[in-house]
Amino acid sequence: MRWIKKIPKQLRFIRLVSWCMSLYIRFVFKTNIWQRQNWHILQTCWKERKPFIICFWHNRSMMQMCFWESDISFHMLNSPHRDGQLFAHTIGYFGLKTIAGSTSKRGTEALRYILSALKKGHCVGLTPDGPRGPPFVASEGIVQ
Repeated sequence: MRWIKKIPKQLRFIRLVSWCMSLYIRFVFKTNIWQRQNWHILQTCWKERKPFIICFWHNRSMMQMCFWESDISFHMLNSPHRDGQLFAHTIGYFGLKTIAGSTSKRGTEALRYILSALKKGHCVGLTPDGPRGPPFVASEGIVQ
């Protein structure tokens, strides 16, 4: 039974689950109706090649990757924990990159990477409410 506990930690398993998740996300995106508000602002930034930081709620982070319509590199801040690895591999199937860090782990390193990415003209995505919540309430970390 010990070998069963090791399976979710293996990179092959993580890649397989991430690939399945990416297919599911694409399916949900294609089979639903989405409403875009203030979309022209994002399109203007893309057109002018301006780097920016985009924030969206944690419980909606998986669907956001389907809306990225630019060749500008996009980096999302995510947890350095195992669930963050799953997320990182999943968004990799959409051509996006991740920055591993959180308020409790590797925060300073992640901030340096964010600043570096913005200076290079890349865009960055953050979730202001984070996985611990409360949902739809921005934490102080996003302002800092």
